[in-house]
Amino acid sequence: MKYLTLLIVVVLASCQSTPEDGHAHNQDGSQVSEDTEIPRVDYTIWTDKTELFVEFPVLIVGNTSRFAAHFTVLNQHQPVREGSVTVSLVKGDKGIRHTAQEPASEGIFKPSIQPLQAGIYQLIFDIETPTLSDRIVIQDIQVFETMDQAI
Repeated sequence: MKYLTLLIVVVLASCQSTPEDGHAHNQDGSQVSEDTEIPRVDYTIWTDKTELFVEFPVLIVGNTSRFAAHFTVLNQHQPVREGSVTVSLVKGDKGIRHTAQEPASEGIFKPSIQPLQAGIYQLIFDIETPTLSDRIVIQDIQVFETMDQAI
């Protein structure tokens, strides 16, 4: 009987959650469901020099969004194999940026951004290689305050 009581106490104690219970939490401390998926967006943009296909999770204050930025040199129809890409999130005269110093694989750069405030921004991609430089600007990028708003 005392073993049964001990077993019940152990089971009940293990069911109690603590603030650091190993699950993901939103910025407000609420738990993110295991099956909650952050929405993703993608864009394809051409300049006279390059094509950019980029995909990333929607931007949420305090969450790091990692970009998969696929660059192709148009006159050769080849992926960019060297160089760096800087992604900037800009509103007015303020912003944040991150540079991927080299491709993660042929043509694919993986910079990250962690927005600090909600709002509407410009998302700017600057690519620098030994043979070209280019800038691509995506207007009206929404940064959401919370995961719930993004969903």
